Amino acid sequence: LNLIPRFPRNLKIPAENTTKGKVASEKFEAEKTRFIAIMKTFAERKEIAVTHPAFGNLNAEELGKLTWMHMDHHLRQFGV
Repeated sequence: LNLIPRFPRNLKIPAENTTKGKVASEKFEAEKTRFIAIMKTFAERKEIAVTHPAFGNLNAEELGKLTWMHMDHHLRQFGV
């Protein structure tokens, strides 16, 4: 997938999307459980195609790679 080689380091997000210190630990754990369930469901899907707002039409392999890159970025961001 040659959309972008890597997400840039230290990329800032809009302040309204920052949740650090704003989410109760119970809510975080619930969302973490939900996230894991969604990722498992996503991994089970074999045939999928979507139109991404920035990258255009993506087949299942391209979407999978892009999703992996995005999740890897955030997991590294939080030291997971």
